[in-house]
Amino acid sequence: MGGMFERITDRVSTRLAESTRIVGATALAAVLAIIGATFLCIAGFVTLAQHYGTVAAALAAAALFLLGAGAIALYGRHLRALQKRRQLEDEARRAAELLAGARGRDDPLTDPQFVVSLARVLRSRDVLPLLPLVAAIGVGLGLKLRRGRGPESGG
Repeated sequence: MGGMFERITDRVSTRLAESTRIVGATALAAVLAIIGATFLCIAGFVTLAQHYGTVAAALAAAALFLLGAGAIALYGRHLRALQKRRQLEDEARRAAELLAGARGRDDPLTDPQFVVSLARVLRSRDVLPLLPLVAAIGVGLGLKLRRGRGPESGG
């Protein structure tokens, strides 16, 4: 038994040491990249200042940094939209699972978790891409309720 635990701890410590080296190398590369980018910006500013003057060089540098900030802001907005889409898909999946899990109940619409999940999905602004899924859930609910009443009503 002791040998097994020693092998496991050896593997864990080896992986931890490798991960530490990777993180250290990545951090060093990031610091060096920032220093290199700084020197490139300084060289570009000096070159522009020599040819076009200090004011034009400052305006060009400001425009460059504003473009970079705008690109990063658009990327952040894109990431937020992806996150919201994933949240909506998760809510729709949970609602479908609750619907599927409501087999033993008389009416799944009486389940508070199902109603809350469905309300969250419908309340959001990005429902249009999920309308086919919501329609499929509705059809499934209708078929389930219809199937549930069929034997009782004799039809």
